[in-house]
Amino acid sequence: MRNIIFLDVDGVLNSLPYSKMAEENNLPELDENSIKILGYIVKKYDALIVLSSTWRDIKDDENEDCKKMWNLLTSMLEVEKIYISDVTEKMGNNRPLEIYTWIRKNANKDDKFLILDDDFSIEDYKKYNLDVYLIKTYFFCNKYDEGGLQQKHKKVADEIFHKQKKSY
Repeated sequence: MRNIIFLDVDGVLNSLPYSKMAEENNLPELDENSIKILGYIVKKYDALIVLSSTWRDIKDDENEDCKKMWNLLTSMLEVEKIYISDVTEKMGNNRPLEIYTWIRKNANKDDKFLILDDDFSIEDYKKYNLDVYLIKTYFFCNKYDEGGLQQKHKKVADEIFHKQKKSY
């Protein structure tokens, strides 16, 4: 059995209020607090990270800005001992389908899942019976404590992992 987290980046590891604060204070593009929360969940469940974010597209990009973004992501994750083990396949900007396809191709029947995403709705995930694994976060919000991965999501992650008796 494996515990697998499908990770979106923008809106999970940052938010609009954080981005504004980061720009004003010369902070990294990704929120260390959200990464620490992710690290807690990864460690607690010995989870593998599958990157489902559009950030996966910059991994091998030769553009210097893209290289810097990828290095920022991986270095900030590594501080919490979080490593990307795989990425989802790009399928027409349909993250729920991409995750569904990854599960069908790669998952074992007793694997458990958690999806961290701000872009796609519960209804989008429901089409693939993946809504029960989703923690919906927010990039577009008004206050820092409304966006990205927050402390309250630790409990939600516990609930999602614990109620999975069987998976695909």
